[in-house]
Amino acid sequence: MAKTSAFDRNTVEFVTVAAEYCAFLEQIYDKEPTRVADVISKLLPLVYLKASMLTHDVVEELIGHGVGGVCPFAVKEDVEIFIDSSVKRFPSVYPAVGSANSAIELTPEELFEISHALRWVDVCKIPEE
Repeated sequence: MAKTSAFDRNTVEFVTVAAEYCAFLEQIYDKEPTRVADVISKLLPLVYLKASMLTHDVVEELIGHGVGGVCPFAVKEDVEIFIDSSVKRFPSVYPAVGSANSAIELTPEELFEISHALRWVDVCKIPEE
């Protein structure tokens, strides 16, 4: 007998984010006010939108580049570019430039400018050292 889920994936993700937010709120009195604002500003957008990786079969159709060559340059007109601020910790980055065997060295600021990114975002979790 096949198992069926009572909830779809979006519902489960929403409940997961909501649970993380509630757990944070339970500890709010022990946090610095700036830390509270930082966490809330990162969690609240997740309640409404959760990013996910595109599947291989739709990447080229939606972006204009195939898997391995996806880059923020020369993408389809309606593609919006956002760059995670975590790249700022590197002096140079090496984004692909349209194929799996090509890249270009840029500073994070050059990447932002050349790609016509809309804004910096903070969605990447950087491993603790």
